[in-house]
Amino acid sequence: MKRILWTLLVVVTLPTWAQKAKFSLAETKAVRVYFNGAEISQKAQATLPVGTSTVVFSNISNYVNDNTIQIGVPNYTTVLSMQYTNQYLEEYDSSADSPLIKPVKDSITLLQGQLKKIQNQLATEQQAIDLLDRNKGITSNFSVAELQKLLQYYKTQRVELQSNVDALNKKQEIASSKLEQLKTRLQINQPDGSEKSRGKIILTVENKTAGLIPFEISYLSQSAYWNPYYDLNVENINAPIQMLYKAQITQNTGIDWKNVALSLSSGTPNESNQAPELNPKFIYYREIEDYNRVQYQLERSTPGVKVMKAKAASNSVAMNDQVVSSESQMSSNFDISMPFTVLSNNKKHSVLLKNFSIPAMYQYFVVPKLNTNVYLMANIKNYNDYNILDGEANIMVDGVYVGKTYITANASEEDLKLSLGKDAKIAVNRTLVADKSSNKVISNKRVRVFTYDLTIKNNKNLKADILVEDQVPLSQDKDIEVSLIDRDGADYNAETGKLSWKLNLKPNETKKIRISYSVKHDKNKDVEF
Repeated sequence: MKRILWTLLVVVTLPTWAQKAKFSLAETKAVRVYFNGAEISQKAQATLPVGTSTVVFSNISNYVNDNTIQIGVPNYTTVLSMQYTNQYLEEYDSSADSPLIKPVKDSITLLQGQLKKIQNQLATEQQAIDLLDRNKGITSNFSVAELQKLLQYYKTQRVELQSNVDALNKKQEIASSKLEQLKTRLQINQPDGSEKSRGKIILTVENKTAGLIPFEISYLSQSAYWNPYYDLNVENINAPIQMLYKAQITQNTGIDWKNVALSLSSGTPNESNQAPELNPKFIYYREIEDYNRVQYQLERSTPGVKVMKAKAASNSVAMNDQVVSSESQMSSNFDISMPFTVLSNNKKHSVLLKNFSIPAMYQYFVVPKLNTNVYLMANIKNYNDYNILDGEANIMVDGVYVGKTYITANASEEDLKLSLGKDAKIAVNRTLVADKSSNKVISNKRVRVFTYDLTIKNNKNLKADILVEDQVPLSQDKDIEVSLIDRDGADYNAETGKLSWKLNLKPNETKKIRISYSVKHDKNKDVEF
């Protein structure tokens, strides 16, 4: 079967004497979902004579990238032109013998006949009630016994007639509602009752052999996407991480994917395939404007917004055994072998892709200068072996849900570091030691000394490896001198000013760390710390 990729939208206007179009319902067979779209593969067939024919395929997505449409036909069939539309086409859909329209029109004709019959019955019953009501006042020349019989007859007949009217009104209401639904379906040409898909592909083909002709249709739609997400379960810091690797699929293409061969890819099919070209970069002088004037102009041009001055420096379906994962040079792929259904409702549909254990090294981490919360961190080596992608993760530690984190799988990093939440059983405090800190003026210099005590207590019944980080400020001005006085055994990075301690605390053990540094600068200038 030869395939043709249509790179331009070809609009064909058929003459009034052309052969009536053949109609066919495209059936979705396979879908590959990307982060920013989906490639939909469909099949259809139509009985065509020898010569030129027009074929209209319905059940096509409402949102199609026209340039990605591919049509596959047998060697004895040639596609002369193609048109995609998601608008109602009167010239194609109004023909009385259309297989898409005829059943709907037949149902409308049948219902209209039933509705007319109901209305006639209603009119007859109502006339009987009116006749009965008009004669109920005739009582002369009747004995008491005859009047009693007349009254009983009136009551019986009146109740029966009114019950008939109520029943007929209900039938009329139901029939009218069905008729309106059918008329709506007729307007948007949906023989299966769905009011979602309006997309159609119209082909003009030249056929050398009469008979049932198979067609293969594929295209990209941007109204679908998927996101990876994870459930991470850590039983204890001596056990591997139990990872549930999941996918959330969302689509609003206008067609339901029912029992399709579904696959997921981390690729981006709509990205430009043009390699970048490095052009010359020129440097030049620019006018340096007065800061206060620029600040004033910004505040004037943004009413109500104060410009701050810059300071100095889901339905989860388990499919683990039916998912085959692979990784190419460009993307990670997951092929789901069992048929899967994703409705076009813009809701999240969850699929379990993998369930596996990942060896991890655990360590507690805290930066008391920023906050005193202690975080449990997991370090995973060779994480690329697991096809891990960026995504949100739910965290369970010791059987308790502790919150969410976000996995960033940066291929440039050797190890993957995961934050598994806070541990309140390790207490940390950072305080300024007043009697070891000072602020003095010596000659024309001001010398400030800062001393901090960091206290870490392990309230757990297990030992804890804790990485503690702090910092010493850095100076980019030769007139400002920073000196590290006491680092209490910390590893010190002079380029970043970072101090780090690797502590191993026994149960209920407390460790105190002291850091101290001085800052010397011009006494007449303020320094921002």
